[in-house]
Amino acid sequence: MALSYWIKKESPKTILLNETVFLHWIEKKKRKASLWLKLLSLLLISGGIALASSAIWPMISYKLVFEREIEQTNQALIPLQAVMSTNQSQLPLQTDVQAIEIEKDPDLDLISWFPKGMPQLPEKSYRVLRYKISVPKLGIKDVLVTIDGHDLSQSLIQYKGTSVPGDLGQPVIFGHSNLPQFYNPKNYKTVFTQLPKLRVGDLIVVDYDGVKYTYQVMSLKVVKPDNFTILEQYYNYRGLRLVTCVPPGTTWERLVVEAKLIK
Repeated sequence: MALSYWIKKESPKTILLNETVFLHWIEKKKRKASLWLKLLSLLLISGGIALASSAIWPMISYKLVFEREIEQTNQALIPLQAVMSTNQSQLPLQTDVQAIEIEKDPDLDLISWFPKGMPQLPEKSYRVLRYKISVPKLGIKDVLVTIDGHDLSQSLIQYKGTSVPGDLGQPVIFGHSNLPQFYNPKNYKTVFTQLPKLRVGDLIVVDYDGVKYTYQVMSLKVVKPDNFTILEQYYNYRGLRLVTCVPPGTTWERLVVEAKLIK
């Protein structure tokens, strides 16, 4: 009613002018909205690229930087003499072990790290089944190690059949890793993420059965998941091995840090 009255009262020229202004205002709003949509699209695309890069770059960086440095580090390899009569292809496989169900991430179950089955080492008796380990350079302090465990979300795992800290032989300790941006030395799901940053001479401290043992890194090497030589025991020295997956965020290969007892 009011609109009809206004139309009758206004002249055709005024109405036409008002319509032009209104249409111009509408067009201006459309252009502004289109600009915001373009900016939003650009922002979303940039965010997606940044997110993808944050996942891919650590792998590229590992290949370009860490692998080369690891190769240089391997010039300081310890001369070892094997005392086991079997080689990796002859190690008996423990294929009848029932895997513990690990929520969400199957890689948190140590059994899944051995695609051809877990090698079965000679039986050993252990007086203590839990102890602590620290890696000062990486900010890892007093994290729990469980002997003959499976759940890597609850602790580091020492492979059953490997020697205890301080004895002749080498305890072989497995730990989970993840993308560097998620690294937390107190979280067992990411605890070994920065292991590739270790170098010859770095220290590892183990608190086992009330005694502290200090180990010094001697070498780093990368092996395939089905390489069982990382479990072999050499009884001509007291050592230690730390094992995790590389490149960060993948399960493609295994990084093995070899250390020897110095005090």
